[in-house]
Amino acid sequence: PVRENDAQNPSLREHLLQQLGVANLSHKAKVISIALIDSLNEDGFLYSPLEEIVESLHKGGEASSQPELETVNISDVEEVLTNVIQNFDPTGVGARSVQECLILQLLGMKNSDELIENALICCRDFFDLLGENKFARLQGNLEICDDEFTRLLSLIRSLNPRPGAAYADHNIQYVVPDVYVFKANGVWQV
Repeated sequence: PVRENDAQNPSLREHLLQQLGVANLSHKAKVISIALIDSLNEDGFLYSPLEEIVESLHKGGEASSQPELETVNISDVEEVLTNVIQNFDPTGVGARSVQECLILQLLGMKNSDELIENALICCRDFFDLLGENKFARLQGNLEICDDEFTRLLSLIRSLNPRPGAAYADHNIQYVVPDVYVFKANGVWQV
């Protein structure tokens, strides 16, 4: 059944396909984009290795009718991922890790200042320290004062590590059984 709010709250896939529809891309790039979009999980992360996507494009029924797909390689898919999908809204979609997701969001910020540059360095070079909450070492490596470090942590915490989650179906309906049957002391109970 169709819910009333489906039109107002498109899925992540629908949202990305709408953006793809207005993108000025070659047919080959659009087909690769659709394969990438279909390989995103509900958080917006790419969960399939690029090799699998290439293989699916080669083996798909479309390759026989579209010879240009037979020549698709990993660099083609990587190019579409970084130049198309990762530029779509929400920022951070198409990332292959939380680290890459946060970096994409920082790179997408309009203003580039020292705070954003330090946040990028933190996410690129010291992500393990950030994840382990080793803030003293992290601050020492970045060589910034307490106030700047507090602002840096606030900026990073304001980023969304699950960019596709806003488009997830939150109206999941669970099936609740009317009857439970179990065995207790060798006797079946209802």
